[in-house]
Amino acid sequence: MAALSGHTNTISISRINPTLYKAAEGKLEGFSVIALASAESTISIWKPQLSKPLTIIMDSFKLGVTDLSWGFNGNILLASSTDGEIMCTHF
Repeated sequence: MAALSGHTNTISISRINPTLYKAAEGKLEGFSVIALASAESTISIWKPQLSKPLTIIMDSFKLGVTDLSWGFNGNILLASSTDGEIMCTHF
């Protein structure tokens, strides 16, 4: 279970990265990364085991985020907005 907090506005979209990552310590536990978008055009990327987001992308759009999508390999996050713009972030 994970508690992902930090947005001041309502979360409108969440997407789980399709890639399952292995813990660096060599444990057999795996984890995925989650992207959350809010009505205030803020996107946060979370690793559920952490208490803070890995990164926060703010003010990418003039209006709210309408959709998020991870690339098939998990290295790319696409976002679209009500203002008709799209954003591509490569990790």
